Amino acid sequence: MNNEIEKAVLCMVFNDNNLLLKYELSERDFANPLHKKIFNYIRLYDANMEILQGKLNPEEYEYFVEIVTMLVNASNFKQDYEELKRLTEMRRLKEVNKQVQMALDSDSPLANVLEKIQLYEKQEQKETNIEKSIERIVGVLSGDIIPVVYPTQYTELDHFLGWWFTPGQLIILAWRPSRWKTLLAMCIMLNMLKAWYSTAFFSLEMTIDQMTERIISNHSGVAVAKMKQKADEATFNRVWETINKVYERIPKLSIIDWIDKAPEIIREIKYLHKTKGVQVVFIDYLQIMSGTWESRQYEIAKITRSLKMTAIQLWIVIVCLSQLSRSLENRVDTEPKLSDLRDSGSIEQDADVVLMIERDIDESSKDLKIYIRKNRNGSCWEFMLQCLPASMQVWNNPKPF
Repeated sequence: MNNEIEKAVLCMVFNDNNLLLKYELSERDFANPLHKKIFNYIRLYDANMEILQGKLNPEEYEYFVEIVTMLVNASNFKQDYEELKRLTEMRRLKEVNKQVQMALDSDSPLANVLEKIQLYEKQEQKETNIEKSIERIVGVLSGDIIPVVYPTQYTELDHFLGWWFTPGQLIILAWRPSRWKTLLAMCIMLNMLKAWYSTAFFSLEMTIDQMTERIISNHSGVAVAKMKQKADEATFNRVWETINKVYERIPKLSIIDWIDKAPEIIREIKYLHKTKGVQVVFIDYLQIMSGTWESRQYEIAKITRSLKMTAIQLWIVIVCLSQLSRSLENRVDTEPKLSDLRDSGSIEQDADVVLMIERDIDESSKDLKIYIRKNRNGSCWEFMLQCLPASMQVWNNPKPF
């Protein structure tokens, strides 16, 4: 009976990978060693039959095919999951009892018995996690696993980040109000979209119409201001051609406007990830978000922590725009620092990457300076991009780095 429950759960997890996000499953929940092996391969390789065939010997693969083609009732998954967890706990208690008996037989003090039990459980968990990590690293190095990364298409940014944007990251993009944060975020988002990554943009300041104008402006090169009046034939044809090109990518993009409560935004992110497979999320911007806490600093701390945990839980990238403190403008040295992040030190603590922007107030200048002020996976550096705000465009600096 236990074996059949394990097989049913494996079948449903293979055929609906979202179940791995919704339910907490690990190899410890499977008593059958081959089921442990199959579960780990499903988790690591996203139910890729070709890779799994190469990982399993012919007899194991035949057994695996038998499992994933079983006729099971998907509505029974919760019941089977709970039974699987019950059996896991029974095995754990039996093992703990065994450890206790061994300790008592050796006439050890009670404190030593409890310590051995705790060490046993912690060691088992650590070994399981390390084994998974090693298997994944070896898979990447051997080419069996293609790592999930999201290049921004900005050469120097990707170079200095060391590993592009990667799942589980919270990225902060910061500068003063109305100073091109949204411009750069939208351009990164559109570059992701061009590469067919599923993205979502939460705009807490602009409507969907305003966002759409900027997307079309970016692709066509027609200034946003010119899209608010009747166009000549050449401009109209240019915009119409752009719309036809953009239209095929629309299913990969979700724009959500005027949601400003952090819990609602996080619920929406989870819904979009589950229903549309959203991989990269942009939120414009942090200081507009509200929560349910009294102190503003505490509120921002809870929001950034919730965003970071959501990125890890869903294994996605969250890019959140943030304002810098007004005191920056009163300094002689106007280069932004991490201490300039407004409202809470938790922003720099929770973020994996902090990017800051600086641009000359001279409107004729196309230079956009980017500071990487925090980077868990690579270098902290600074470099230049080129921009044309009127038509919402940012491109690589022609000078080599």
